Amino acid sequence: MKISDPQAAHPFRFFEPDIDRLASAAHYVIYRTEPAKLGATKLNKILWYADLENYRRTGQSITGERTYVRLPRGPVPHRIDEALDLLKREGKIVERRTRVHDYDRREFVWIESPNIEVFSAQEIDTVNVFIDLIKDMTADQISSITHEDALWLELTDGEAMPVGAGSIISRPPTERELMWAMEQISKVA
Repeated sequence: MKISDPQAAHPFRFFEPDIDRLASAAHYVIYRTEPAKLGATKLNKILWYADLENYRRTGQSITGERTYVRLPRGPVPHRIDEALDLLKREGKIVERRTRVHDYDRREFVWIESPNIEVFSAQEIDTVNVFIDLIKDMTADQISSITHEDALWLELTDGEAMPVGAGSIISRPPTERELMWAMEQISKVA
């Protein structure tokens, strides 16, 4: 499904997710990451991967988004520009353009500390994991990883990427993952 109206990103959407939750998640990532290490591409990827991981565990995304949009640089929350604009209007962040190689990167700087009370400790831990994994990568490196994903390969630019579908791991588990799972099972048994 092509998304001509980003607000209608999902055909079964019964209500619009709370923009404040997405804005708060973005604000936290901006707060926790040096501006020189966080452009729009990496912000979107951190949110995407954190949402996928949380969905695998709980059936809910952290940001409240159910659907991202496939764009050339990777999955993007369909209301991210609205959330960032809200944060700028409220004086919580500023955006600046910085020349990097052959393009201008959108960098974000926090002005006010984020309110993270809407998130559980597990959700914050999940976001922190992906900040730490992604912040030192280049935008090209993290984009190339998303572009290997099975869901990405099935869609074209402008199509909806449901978080639930993206959370499915399309490869067999590694030996390390199997050992971890067996350890977890033995704790419960």
